[in-house]
Order: sequence, then structure tokens, then C-alpha cells
Amino acid sequence: MLTQIISHTPTWVFALFIGLVALGYRQSKDRMISKNTLVILPIVMVALAINGELRTFNLQLSALFTWFLAAAVSYWLVKQFIAIQARYIEEQQLFVLKGSWLPLMLIMGIFLTKYIVGTLLATEAKIITTTEFMVIVSILYGAFSGIFIARAHKILQLRTAE
Repeated sequence: MLTQIISHTPTWVFALFIGLVALGYRQSKDRMISKNTLVILPIVMVALAINGELRTFNLQLSALFTWFLAAAVSYWLVKQFIAIQARYIEEQQLFVLKGSWLPLMLIMGIFLTKYIVGTLLATEAKIITTTEFMVIVSILYGAFSGIFIARAHKILQLRTAE
């Protein structure tokens, strides 16, 4: 079954996977980035999550509410309890970020969620019509989104903290 799923996966999905792994790997290294660069990854990842949510549940209000609630809770948790190792250099208007494997894990989480959901939709698995499926998928997409947004927001706040 797994080989059949992989063999029916479009080639572009594998290229996307490799690109996302490379992007996530780059995040594991210390680096200096601009504000614009900092906000691109969260915007793209949240857009992917929302796209997955909308394509899977067709504007179902309960799914969107669940996504939003999960995003808000994960955002709050990150803002309250997760330390970000970064600093802002005013003269260069750059952020110095300590490398972290967290972005790669989050990127892969969104990718794998979208891949599994896409496979289930393509195979018309009965699970996709259940409330439990909607809740779990919406929570995953929302949690990933909230974490990305909170991480970027915490880093951006370094500009005014000094």
C-alpha cells in the first residue's frame, strides 16, 4: 500500500519535500536575517496550513474555528513559555538568530499533515468524513500556524526591546 501511495505521488511533491528539508536545515544554522526574510517563512507556512484547511474542509465553520483556536493557544503558549535565542543589530537592521531544528520540525509537520490528508482525500478514505478527523487535522494546522507566528513575533519584538 505504501509503495502504491508513493508511486502515485506527483514528482513535484518530492521536489517540494527536498526544498523544504533544505530550507529547514538552513534554519538549524546561526544566521543573520532581515525583517522581510524573517516574516516570509511564517507567511508561507501559515498559507500552506490555511490552504490545507480550506481544501480539506471547504469553509466548514467548525473546522476554521478549531484551526483558529489551536493557532491562538499555540501562539499564547510559545509567547509565554518558549525562549528565542536571537538579538537585533540596530545599525545593520538585522536579526542574529541562533540555529534551531524547530523550524525544520514544524515545516515537516505541515508537509506530512498535508501529504497524509491529501492521500486520504485521494483514496476517499471513510475517516475524512468524521468529526474526529476534522478536529485533529484542524488542531495540527492551527498549532503549526500559531507556533510560526509567535516565533516570528517574538523575534520582531527584539527591535523595540533594546
